[in-house]
Amino acid sequence: MDDDPDPCASLSGILPDLGYGVSVRHGRAGTVSAHGQLRPSVVGVFVTAFAASSVTDEAKAVGVRAILPKPVDFEELLPLVEEIVGSAA
Repeated sequence: MDDDPDPCASLSGILPDLGYGVSVRHGRAGTVSAHGQLRPSVVGVFVTAFAASSVTDEAKAVGVRAILPKPVDFEELLPLVEEIVGSAA
């Protein structure tokens, strides 16, 4: 989940190549409501430049498992996705 289309395009191209399903959501309101409608087995990683506590608290309240600051560090993201997916299995 990201509010900027460019990083979403990069991630939605890379993660499926590694075997992960990707659903892209843009914007805070759309991301939170969309995540709230997903099955419990779906995990969310929220990528944002606005890590204010009100935003991160709301994201965590709807089940987002991790919040990453921009710019995305792929060396940090990929192990995090592996850990989250492994713990959800």
